[in-house]
Amino acid sequence: MTAKQPTRHARQMVAVIPIAMALALIGSTGPGEAAPLERYSGQSMQDLQSAHIAANVPVGADFEAFLVRDLTAYFVGQGMQVPTVTYELLRDGPTQSGVAYPKYYVWAKAVGSDGMVVEGAARTAAIERSRFEITDFVTRQAITANPDSLAMVVPAALRDATVERARRP
Repeated sequence: MTAKQPTRHARQMVAVIPIAMALALIGSTGPGEAAPLERYSGQSMQDLQSAHIAANVPVGADFEAFLVRDLTAYFVGQGMQVPTVTYELLRDGPTQSGVAYPKYYVWAKAVGSDGMVVEGAARTAAIERSRFEITDFVTRQAITANPDSLAMVVPAALRDATVERARRP
């Protein structure tokens, strides 16, 4: 007598049962207990974001040194010769969204050794306390010509101030 192979339907049920049991356990609440999503929101999400910021944002003097270093490298990569870089934060602290790297929005100005000047708004990501990645850069000229060019780069709350900054000498 040979053993019968389980049908495809039976194999699928075997895979579904443990998942259904896990969902039932996660979704269960006792008397006076918060629903599952409520248990993992609020303060614990703030704690997670704070920990993520602490794990990625350079500390003390390293912040400015790394930001200037990485902005300089960005402008060199764009063809500038030996740029001198200055910046100002468009928001005082980082913007933390979920578990993405913390973002800083800056107004950067680079003056090349040949006199070339480039300035504009940059979105930077703080990574592992050791560097900033410049994820986006929009020039002053692009911003003044088309303020909507900031839509995918700068949060809505910063757009008007960034456009005003671009129009300032």
